[in-house]
Amino acid sequence: MGRVSGRRAVKARNRRPQTFLPGNTPWNKGLVAEGGHTDAGVSPTEDGEPTVRGGQTSSTPSTSTIDLKKRLDEKTYSMLHRRGDHILLPCLRKRTKRVDYTEPKRPYTNNKVLGNRIVNMDKLAELVNLFIAGHRKANGRCKGECRFLKNLESKLGLGVKEALSCKACGYKTTATELFQRADTRRPGARGPLAVKLNIQAVTPGVKDRYGPTALKPLFASLDIPDPGRTTMQKKMTEASEVYADLNKAQMEQNCATLAEVKRHRIEAGLSETSTIITESDAAYNNPPKGRSRGQPGTQAECPTFEKETGQDMLLALTTTSQHCKVCENRRRRGLPTGPGSHRNCTQTFDRTKKMGAAEYEMAKKNTEAVLKCSGLAAGTHCTDNDSKNIKGVNDALREAGLPPAEKQDCILHHKRNHRARVFPLDLEVFQGGNATQEDRKQRSRRVGHYIVDRCDTALRRVRKLHRDCDTDFFDEVDRCIRPTLLNCIAGDHSECTYETACPEHSLEQHPAPDIPAGGNLALTKGDRDVLQALVDYRLAPETVKRQKGLMTTNKSESFHKRVTKACPKSMNFPTNYHGRVNAAGLADSIGSGAAIRRANEMMGASHSDGSPGAAGLEAIDREEKYHQDRKKTWKYKNRRYKLGKAKAHAKVTKSGEGYSTDCMHPMVRSDHSYTKN
Repeated sequence: MGRVSGRRAVKARNRRPQTFLPGNTPWNKGLVAEGGHTDAGVSPTEDGEPTVRGGQTSSTPSTSTIDLKKRLDEKTYSMLHRRGDHILLPCLRKRTKRVDYTEPKRPYTNNKVLGNRIVNMDKLAELVNLFIAGHRKANGRCKGECRFLKNLESKLGLGVKEALSCKACGYKTTATELFQRADTRRPGARGPLAVKLNIQAVTPGVKDRYGPTALKPLFASLDIPDPGRTTMQKKMTEASEVYADLNKAQMEQNCATLAEVKRHRIEAGLSETSTIITESDAAYNNPPKGRSRGQPGTQAECPTFEKETGQDMLLALTTTSQHCKVCENRRRRGLPTGPGSHRNCTQTFDRTKKMGAAEYEMAKKNTEAVLKCSGLAAGTHCTDNDSKNIKGVNDALREAGLPPAEKQDCILHHKRNHRARVFPLDLEVFQGGNATQEDRKQRSRRVGHYIVDRCDTALRRVRKLHRDCDTDFFDEVDRCIRPTLLNCIAGDHSECTYETACPEHSLEQHPAPDIPAGGNLALTKGDRDVLQALVDYRLAPETVKRQKGLMTTNKSESFHKRVTKACPKSMNFPTNYHGRVNAAGLADSIGSGAAIRRANEMMGASHSDGSPGAAGLEAIDREEKYHQDRKKTWKYKNRRYKLGKAKAHAKVTKSGEGYSTDCMHPMVRSDHSYTKN
């Protein structure tokens, strides 16, 4: 027999069977496992089976009990093998799956269109009519069925071009677009018009939290060929820019509407001032609540709303970011970075400064924008206890030669800060006896929470009594409420009135105060000093002046929640943060469905009248309006108040069971290292 050439020998080796038959030698036979050594307690017997002294069975490095017919795969071997094992586990060659000829064969799928497609019904009807007419003209006697061919299909994102072919005679049509092209082209764009489906798929994602990462699993689950990630991201960036332009135009329209309303009221001789009442608050992407204080924010947004018309229209919106992808690349190469260092830089705030200082700049820009669009200056400005916001507003007014605005504190923020001062209370009246320090603090906190609620209720009742006279309001609070509150807790109700929220003078049958001793505490001088300081935090004369309007920043807080839906706080958006926030602003002004429809029209992907898409967007706006009206009803507010109060206070039954609030058991969280500087 002649000698086999080298090439033929290689082919012969490649044709070796992949199955491992019983009796074959494993590739690692005779190797010693890492860290293995001969166990003195193991002695092999004559038949080769290992025995262990003490009644336990083991094996030695030279003995293998692995069944070669049931050898391990690579993943199982990596899980079973441990450093220092005395058993040598042979890692054999991978088993090749044998073909089971008893199973039914898979259907022939070559050149066959599989899965689902999103097609336009009118375009599909045109393709079918084209096939019928052409097939009848080419071969009128043919009765074959039609089918779609994969080699004639072409995809443009979510849009597809399809052609029909006859199974019998082979007649086929030309590839036809089963989608609609955009109505217009964006300024500066070239090439054919974009596919409407590619635009309409990403415009809702700018105002919601989904993006290309969420769209790909959705299309895969629907068995639809998804467009590329880069294509979707580019379209989403374009949609973000469109939302920013649309919201800017809408805010200018809101300013013009407010100025027109003020002008009509002044011309009619109604009670009206030349200034406006505004509300503003800033929010950051990294929340400090329940987290480490060392976690800095990197992106922020600050809206300004009017409080004149009752519609709470958005007048101005500013965003700030410390992220820029181009700046990151330039920083690695040692090039200058920051705002103005290159074209289209998304970093608007210095990375070396804390993001909390950006609230001053954002409030100042908002005030300047309102002055420019409407010519109206802020006379009263409501914000939280942070002084940066009102300082930015007053500096913008001072530069314009206008008087500063009056600061009004949000009463909800004030009440929240007031309640935080209750935690360290430890009154002397509860000392003595068998009570522990924790019991004394719990009783003291119940008294403190009761005082917080009494102060808030008294402010609202006195303001309702003196709606139009601030002087009477201040005198009533300073003369009748502030000095009599502690006497009421001690059991002296001689100076109490209905406005002081005293249970003895309530118009309804209320039980005794939910505090120890039922409201008859023998307060010491030290207790009175501590509790009076707690009362003065909310009812001091200067503090009451900043709360005379009983204003809140609820509109700003609700807008922050809408922004959080588009920009979750756990994520950063280096490129599209500004556009996403403006998309939330546009949806707040005209509705979510109308915002999506307006963005689609701006990008050339409008919905035709009567289409399912247009009807669905209108239904979204109707649903939002319904829930907004429902949440303003007294029934909803009362139910929400009772449920919130039940969760905010400890509920203890007679048997001692129940639950306690998180203030007694604070939640401890640990941050990842990447969230810290």
